[in-house]
Amino acid sequence: MLKPHLFLFTIGPVQSFIAQARKTQDLYAGSKILGELILVAAGIAEKNGIEFIFPNKIEKGLPIPNRFLGKIKEKTAEELRDIGHKIERRVRQKFWELAEDAIGVARISDVDRDKIKKAFRQQIEHHLVINWLFHPLLGEDDASYRVAYQEIEALMGSIKNVRIFEQYDYNLDENWGNNQELVFSDKNYPGEAGRKCSLDGERNALVFGYGTEGRYSAQGVILKESLVQVEANEGLSAVGLLKRFFKDNNNVKFPSTAEIAIFNTIKDKKKYEIYKACLGEREWDAQLCFKENLTEKYLRKNGYGDVLKRANGLETLLNCWKTVFEGKQISSYYALVAFDGDKMGEILSGDPKFFKGGDLQEYQGKVSQLLSSFAREVEKYFKVEKYAGAVAYTGGDDFLGFVNLESLFEVMGWLRREFHNQVSDKLTKAGYFVDGYDFTFSAGIAVAHYKMPLSMVLDKARAMEKFAKSPKAGDRDSFAISVIKKSGESHETCYKWKRGQDLVHWQAIDRLVGYFEDGYCSETFARSFTREFYTLQDDDGYIKDNGMVRMELARLVKRAMTDKGNKTKGKMEEILQTLDNLIMVGGNGGKGNFEFQNLSEAISIALFLKRNRKKQIKNGNQINQ
Repeated sequence: MLKPHLFLFTIGPVQSFIAQARKTQDLYAGSKILGELILVAAGIAEKNGIEFIFPNKIEKGLPIPNRFLGKIKEKTAEELRDIGHKIERRVRQKFWELAEDAIGVARISDVDRDKIKKAFRQQIEHHLVINWLFHPLLGEDDASYRVAYQEIEALMGSIKNVRIFEQYDYNLDENWGNNQELVFSDKNYPGEAGRKCSLDGERNALVFGYGTEGRYSAQGVILKESLVQVEANEGLSAVGLLKRFFKDNNNVKFPSTAEIAIFNTIKDKKKYEIYKACLGEREWDAQLCFKENLTEKYLRKNGYGDVLKRANGLETLLNCWKTVFEGKQISSYYALVAFDGDKMGEILSGDPKFFKGGDLQEYQGKVSQLLSSFAREVEKYFKVEKYAGAVAYTGGDDFLGFVNLESLFEVMGWLRREFHNQVSDKLTKAGYFVDGYDFTFSAGIAVAHYKMPLSMVLDKARAMEKFAKSPKAGDRDSFAISVIKKSGESHETCYKWKRGQDLVHWQAIDRLVGYFEDGYCSETFARSFTREFYTLQDDDGYIKDNGMVRMELARLVKRAMTDKGNKTKGKMEEILQTLDNLIMVGGNGGKGNFEFQNLSEAISIALFLKRNRKKQIKNGNQINQ
């Protein structure tokens, strides 16, 4: 007797494919490419009778995940295999079509295309990891569905744990590797030896930017001068080329890290456009808003050589810069934010610790609907607040995006409150959650200089997200911030979002930045606090609090406060209350201890944000602290 089946489809690699990026456009393209592939898979699945469960709808304009769960009516084993293979073949075909489109956008000649076609094709064919399986439903009741769902998830986990390694077989022609300057392990069979891709660091680079050393022409092809998307001596594999030259039908130009950092400056649109006009019709580079980049070397390297050919070109550009930016407030730092829903496996499986019961499939559909709705609101928010930042990816329960420092506290507060209001609270009101349960997310925030390699900032944001979920740190429903200074020094802190119903800890750091900015609390306090309390901490970073700690805090704040007349006393009490909200108790000896290191790092981060959210430019030089 034929039975209905559940169908689970996943495509990857996800995080590495998105995160392997040198430019924000690479990051955005990685997300969009995976979305295109899932849309193709979903379209074939739907045509073959698969009904979506999670997400409950997959179509353009909606957040698109890297996997989907569906159900199909009675089919034979052979029919199910045919459907699965048909979906996989079409996805791989689409991936190749996108890669061919990228070759066209890069304007690679037929001769050059023939030179790299074998290696290019194999890199594309070997990249995707596609897993799918069908699992029988023994009945139409909720109990049968629960069993089948748990089993299909477990089986998929087992499949993913088995990695299949494939040997590349280039069979390259005799000209490969004959250039003695190239270092190959075997000049007649280079395989994946040679210069690696600048994005992923794994595959051979096949395409290089104009101006690349000639010796690399034996390994791949060098692009034309006009294509500034690839820098001199930057090499891209087939997958890297696809991301860099991805043809987005919406023609979206994702802002660079420099542009994110100066969003507060761009608000002065008229002067900003005047400055851009000084550079002609070339693709705009926001790094030219920083005087340090207005050099002959930088302009030539980034395709602005025509500016230098004009009479007094560089001098004229510098004078234009002074007219527009002299004395303006500008920051060279931005924030990269990554958040992920807490305990998503338990949420979707209807864990009895919080799930009241009911139809699991119906509940999963409701979760999907609310997460999709929240994701659309997130995208809408960033379109309305266009100077707040930009979304690289949002699926509802996860998010990756760039935020201007001026907007960081407002944006993160909005995200956390709206997730509760639009997802968790609605599931509770619908009767799915036990009283008092809150579906939450944990966030990692990396604040970095716009010139810092994007891959390092991505790694740090993901590491802080993991730190916020760690039992030894935030233990979920938390945020962790890392500030990476241009000098290499860093500060990290981690707190729960809430104490009670309010975002007390997040708001406390925000207020602390404000106290520094408004002059109610000076930098002397931060230095004195660290110097005095550092030696009192135990091996775990805790200090015994017998009342003296808060008394000393009060003394330091009072001594460091700027004279604000009659407002000083009331403001001092506010500052002490804010600091008290950031004191985490526990450690050896229980509640009598407070964690010095976390508070110290929070103060240092607040002071850093005060210095860098707004920077004054004086005498043509940016104050860099």
